[in-house]
Amino acid sequence: MAPEVEMVFIPAAIVGIFAYMISTIFLSVYDFSALTILHCFCLDESQGSGTRNTPDGLKSFLEKDEEAEKMEEANKIE
Repeated sequence: MAPEVEMVFIPAAIVGIFAYMISTIFLSVYDFSALTILHCFCLDESQGSGTRNTPDGLKSFLEKDEEAEKMEEANKIE
């Protein structure tokens, strides 16, 4: 027979702390990579090479943003 755990909170707390540490490490790597992609895009834009190396998802986002800016400018003129 397996021994019963009398205090369930101690193993749950250990597992929770371990899960928090793993998720923090994973999200910090994800955050770092997202910031790197954005930084490379900004550097690419400032050097004037345009959207040659821009990922497709970012291109569609930028196109929507440009359309919104044009609509805002048109509304200001009127």
